[in-house]
Amino acid sequence: MPTDVQSHAPPVLLSGRDCVIHAQTGSGKTLAYLLLVFSVLKARRSAVQALIVVPTRELGMQVTKVARMLASKAVGDKLEEKSSCTVMALLDGGMLRRHKSWLKTEPPTVVVATIASLCQMLDKQIFKLDALEVLVIDEVGCLYFQMDHKVDSLELISTFVL
Repeated sequence: MPTDVQSHAPPVLLSGRDCVIHAQTGSGKTLAYLLLVFSVLKARRSAVQALIVVPTRELGMQVTKVARMLASKAVGDKLEEKSSCTVMALLDGGMLRRHKSWLKTEPPTVVVATIASLCQMLDKQIFKLDALEVLVIDEVGCLYFQMDHKVDSLELISTFVL
């Protein structure tokens, strides 16, 4: 049974407009936005198409787990299309060196990243976001109000909004 967020969010998310989903922890926001992410991905395209920015490594691990589960599931005729979808986690304290070579040779379809890891990769021009279809900033208030991430968050947001 879908939660209220999962029932009400899809029409807004699928409208193509920017939106903010505000609801309590455990209300199903992650699944709601991930379903949108996987509905707009273009099969067989070797480029980062969705970027999900998270404030903490722990939340990033949770989001990555759900995203990988969805990426592995087939929906109707799209068995081959969905199997080509890859999800990469760029999280603080992770294996960024290993990810650099992966990003250069075969970019993932979906990237889940903490702001610090993302900015590090973007500063070094390790990967491009020119094929980006969806940008999700999970816990945007948390990212914006944490002083150690405030400048990085503003820089990231201005890259996509302005």
